[in-house]
Amino acid sequence: MEPEDQKQQDQESKEKPEWDKQRQRADQAEANLRKALADKESLQSDVSSFTEQIQALQSQLAELKKAPETELDPRTADIPDIVQEIKALKGELAAAKGQMAEQDAMIKGYKSKADKDAAEKAASERIEKVLSPLDTKYGAKYRNAAQKRANELITSGEVDAPGSNDPGDPVIAALEARALLTRCYEELWQKDQQKTEDTPTDSGQGSVPIDSHEVKPAASRAEALADLKKRGHPLAIQ
Repeated sequence: MEPEDQKQQDQESKEKPEWDKQRQRADQAEANLRKALADKESLQSDVSSFTEQIQALQSQLAELKKAPETELDPRTADIPDIVQEIKALKGELAAAKGQMAEQDAMIKGYKSKADKDAAEKAASERIEKVLSPLDTKYGAKYRNAAQKRANELITSGEVDAPGSNDPGDPVIAALEARALLTRCYEELWQKDQQKTEDTPTDSGQGSVPIDSHEVKPAASRAEALADLKKRGHPLAIQ
């Protein structure tokens, strides 16, 4: 593999894990939200169950208290137990409602993060759709520099931010982003091409400066060339 190809492959391997991390963060945020919602549903079930039990016991207690004394005497011992059970259930109900309040706050936080991560994930997916073909065409090594250059052009006011003239139209925004980033990739690629052209290539044959050969004084030009040829100077070898 050529050194340049290896550099490009290394750059691509650096970009993909970061993209995967962002996707994993969004997926984890969604999983946390789903679990929190499931936990809240379980708490709601507990609250409903406690409420029903309390209502049943309160009804039972009311019936006992309304019963004639002749019927109440055999069951008098049940009243303190029922009262105590109602008290315990009310404590559990209050605890469950407290947990639900905490769960609601947690869900709100999870939902906010999940929404944020989902929005970032969607934005990254749109950017990735623009960058991937340009990576293939010009080389992934230009990705970071091209994005930086695009931001500089927008910040300086030289170009408008993609989609700013047609807000709410993702198609226009994507096309303008592609055009801007293509321009930046092209600029960087052209600079590298210019550097390559300006760098002299070594033919492997070497060269011998004429000053490195001592030319003996000669009576004529022909004798001087003959002397150079004998010494192996390339200018004298026809």
